[in-house]
Amino acid sequence: MDPLLKSLKLWLDPVPRSGPENMAVDEWLLETIGGPVLRVYEWDGVWGSLGCFCCLNQAIDNLPDRQLVRRPTGGGIVDHQHDWTYSLVIPKTEELFRIRALESYRLVHEVLSLVLNDSFKLVSSVSNAPELGGVCFERPVTSDVVDSVGNKIAGAGQRRTKDGLLHQGSVLGRCKGGDSIDRSHRLSGALSASWESIELEPPTEVIRWKVGDRFGNDAWTRRR
Repeated sequence: MDPLLKSLKLWLDPVPRSGPENMAVDEWLLETIGGPVLRVYEWDGVWGSLGCFCCLNQAIDNLPDRQLVRRPTGGGIVDHQHDWTYSLVIPKTEELFRIRALESYRLVHEVLSLVLNDSFKLVSSVSNAPELGGVCFERPVTSDVVDSVGNKIAGAGQRRTKDGLLHQGSVLGRCKGGDSIDRSHRLSGALSASWESIELEPPTEVIRWKVGDRFGNDAWTRRR
C-alpha cells in the first residue's frame, strides 16, 4: 500500500513518564507540532489507562492494582505493564485528518499490521461493531489488529480537535530496547517514505500545568 504520509518525524521519547505526564505530552504535541510525529514512549510506574468515555469503576475492577489515567482519546481499558505504546500526531493540514474517523483508524492499523507480521500472524481488521469502554485486549472492535485466530493484538483511540488528529495506540506484549527501536523504525518507514528521527524537550511548565489542570486532576479521571 502507498505511504499514508508525505513526511514523518519519529520521536523515541527517552523519559519514562507517569500516566498524566504522558497524556500531557501527547496533547502538547497535538497543539504545537507542525508536521506528523510518531512518538514511542514508556511509563514511569504501574499504570493503566482508560478511554475518555470509559467507566472508571470498570477500570478499577479490572485493574485494581494499577494507577489509572484517563486518556483524551476513545478506546477501552489498557494495562500498560504489558504493552508497547505509541502516539501518532497528525496536523489538520494532512489528508489523514480530513477523512472519516473509522477510515483513518483502519488505515493506520493496516500499516501497523504489516509491521507486526514479523512477530504475529495477523489480519488487519475484524467486523465487530465498535463498543464504548471495555478491556481493550479482551474484545476486538472494527479495524483492530488481530491474529489468525481472532485474538486482539493492537488497538487505539482517536481524537480530532481544531489542531489535528491524535491517535494513541497500544500493541500487546512488552517490546523494549533494540526491539522497540527496530519496530519504531519499521513503522515510521511504513507510514512515510520520508522520515527522520528527532529529539524534543517538552516545556516543563506547560506539562506541569496540563497535569495539574487536567490529566492528574481527580475530577478529570472521575468525569464519568
